[in-house]
Amino acid sequence: MAEPSSDNPATQHHQHPGSPSEQGYYTGVKRRWLGVIAVLILAAFVVPFTALTNIDAWYGSFLFWTVLTAVVIAINALVSSAWRD
Repeated sequence: MAEPSSDNPATQHHQHPGSPSEQGYYTGVKRRWLGVIAVLILAAFVVPFTALTNIDAWYGSFLFWTVLTAVVIAINALVSSAWRD
């Protein structure tokens, strides 16, 4: 018996959202963003208590934590903007 031609639209397999290859892509993207956020959270603990220890002004730990919070919020907005129902 002849094998179906891949040119025939009836026999072509279309990628649907949530297909295994697409899930693999999104899993990789999610892991990358999760890694970035994990590094930022670690930095939120390490940097103020090491590099910024001797800075007693408002632009020390407070400014660092404020900027870091804005960065994490922006990343979360970027990641969640791709969510669909």
